[in-house]
Amino acid sequence: MANSCDTVQSIKTGDGTTTLFSFTFTYDKQSEVNVSLWDTTIKYYVPIANDQWSFANATTVSFVTAPPVVVDEAGNPLANIKIWRQTGLDSLVASFYPGSAIRAQDLNSNFEQLQHAIQEGRCSIPDGVLSLLNDYWNKTLNTISSTVDWVSSDEKVATTAAIEAQLL
Repeated sequence: MANSCDTVQSIKTGDGTTTLFSFTFTYDKQSEVNVSLWDTTIKYYVPIANDQWSFANATTVSFVTAPPVVVDEAGNPLANIKIWRQTGLDSLVASFYPGSAIRAQDLNSNFEQLQHAIQEGRCSIPDGVLSLLNDYWNKTLNTISSTVDWVSSDEKVATTAAIEAQLL
């Protein structure tokens, strides 16, 4: 099966009135399910407190207050709700001891727990990389050096050699 983030998250669009949102991914414990809302300032999904939502049933979350409509610069609604799974890895589901039987069910449970965590990691990497690209200085693209024609810019940093060449 191809890596699909649909196996670990559901992205929804708030309309200001709907409070129930379903999701299709599997989970082992309800504590693994999290809910985030899009923050237009930092342009990233931010987890919301557990007292702001609850389970209506096994595959539907219910918000205390309906998530608002969020629009882009063109006025198009944005998907601003992320319901996602984060599998705990503090302890494996099953433990094995010398001399005890190793059951296939226990092995499968441990491997499924690890598989879930790996799927989640693969789906969180793109968000993290985009955040790095937007938040940190790119030495190659955002520098005015002495080897290029001088360009006045509030978006770039000039090297001392470029400044010196401009002043002379």
